[in-house]
Amino acid sequence: MRVQLKHWMVRIILIAVMFQHVLGQDSLQTQGNRLNQSDITLLLSYYDQDGDQSAVTGGTGTEKLKVYSVKYGYRRAVSPHTALHLDLGIDVISSASTDHIDFNMSSASKKDGHETIAVGFSRKGPRAPVEYGVKLNGSLESDYLSRGIDIWMNRRQELTTYGFQFKMFFADLRWGWLNKPYLKPSHLIYPAELRDTAWFDSAHRSSYNLFFLYQRALAPDLSIGIYPAMILQRGLLSTPFHRVYFAGVQRPAVERLPKRRRSASLSIRVNKQFANSGVLRSLYQVYLDNFGMVSHTLQCALPLRLSPRIVISPSARIFHQSASEYFAPFNTHVAGTQFYTSDHDLSRFWSTNVGLQISMRRRPTDRATGVWSTPAFSIRYAYYRRTGGLHAHVLTTLFRWDREDLFIKRVKPTP
Repeated sequence: MRVQLKHWMVRIILIAVMFQHVLGQDSLQTQGNRLNQSDITLLLSYYDQDGDQSAVTGGTGTEKLKVYSVKYGYRRAVSPHTALHLDLGIDVISSASTDHIDFNMSSASKKDGHETIAVGFSRKGPRAPVEYGVKLNGSLESDYLSRGIDIWMNRRQELTTYGFQFKMFFADLRWGWLNKPYLKPSHLIYPAELRDTAWFDSAHRSSYNLFFLYQRALAPDLSIGIYPAMILQRGLLSTPFHRVYFAGVQRPAVERLPKRRRSASLSIRVNKQFANSGVLRSLYQVYLDNFGMVSHTLQCALPLRLSPRIVISPSARIFHQSASEYFAPFNTHVAGTQFYTSDHDLSRFWSTNVGLQISMRRRPTDRATGVWSTPAFSIRYAYYRRTGGLHAHVLTTLFRWDREDLFIKRVKPTP
C-alpha cells in the first residue's frame, strides 16, 4: 500500500531556492560558442483521468486518477563553456484504482507522492560546435526507488545536427521507502487476497535506453529530423498488484510478464515554415517490441504568431497500437498460460489528443531603470481519449526566467 506525502513539496522547493542562491549571482555573456545565460524554469501541471478498465482489479473497475505536479529546473553557467544543472520534481497522486489493492477504501494506497532529482553538467567545446553532458538522477515513491545516469552529445555542422543520448535506470520495486523506518524496503505489494504466495523472486528492474538524432535544414523554410531509438528492459516487468482473472477460475492471479523486453522506434519530424502564418510541425513514429506490440503515431502542431511576443499553437495527435500477445480482457485468460496481463495499456486501441498552447516571450530587462523583465510563459490545455472509455484532461503552465533578470541591480536613470 502507498503512503500519503506530507512535507516533501515544501522541502524540495526550499532546497531549490537555497541551491540557486549558493551558486552566486555573477552572470556570463553569450559570445561565440560560449554558453547562454543561466536560467530557471518552473512547470506546474494538473492531470485528471477517468475510465473503467483498471488493471488493479483485473481489467475492470475505476481508473480515476489525479496528479498534481511541480517541476523545477535550474541551469548555472560556471564558466564560458560549462554549466551545472539541477532538476527537481514532485507529483502528488490520488488514485482510486490503487485504493483497490486491499479493497480498503480510502486507505493509505489511495494517496502517494513521487519525487525526482537530477544533478549534472553540460559543456560546449571552446572551438568545435559540440555539446555534451552527464546527469545523475533518482526518483522515489513508497514502493519504488530508481537510480540512473543520463549521457548525451550533440554536434552541429553547418546545416546539420546529429548526436545521441544514453540513459540507464536501476529500480527497486519493494514497498517501504517512505515508511518508518525510512529507506528500508521490506516486500513487494500484492493484492490483499494473494499475499499467501511469493509470486516473484526478484524486485529489481533495469532499463537501458539509446536514442539517436539527425536533423538537417533542407531549405530556409524546411527542415527534417530522424530519431531512431532502442530500449532494453530486464528484471521484474510485471506490476505486482495487478490482478488477472481466468475463465472458469474464481481466484485471480498476479500479472506475469517476461523478464526481458526489447523495443525499437523510429521518429521522423518535418517542419515547414509558411510566410507570415507560422510553422507546421509534424511527426510520425513507428514502434515495435518483443511483446508483440506495434504502434503508429501521427501528430502535428501549428504555432501562429499573433504579435511579436504572443504565439498560439493548436496541436493534434492520433495513435494506434496493436495488442500484446500476453493481453486478454477481464475473465477471459486461459488457465495454464505462462504469461498474462489484463492491463489495457497493453491492449489494442486508438487514441486522440488535441491541445492548445498560448506562449508569451519574455520582455527584456530595462537596465537603465532596473525594471525586471516578465518571464517567458506558456499555458497548455490538452484532452486525451482512447477507445475503451479512458479520457483525461491535462493543464500545464511553464515559467522561465534568465538568472540575470532575477538578480539585476536597480540603478537610478541617467539624468
